Amino acid sequence: MERFYGTFHRAFSLPYPVDSEGIKASFNDGVLKISIPKRRVPGSGSIKVKVS
Repeated sequence: MERFYGTFHRAFSLPYPVDSEGIKASFNDGVLKISIPKRRVPGSGSIKVKVS
């Protein structure tokens, strides 16, 4: 639980690239919910390998 007077600021770093256009936040019943989607990195994903 945090208590404060005046303005409040919180900053943190994320370990992966994020899609800044897709960030969404909502505040309901005293709970702040933030959705931060990962950015799709070109070339990342699975590669099929044929075994002969």
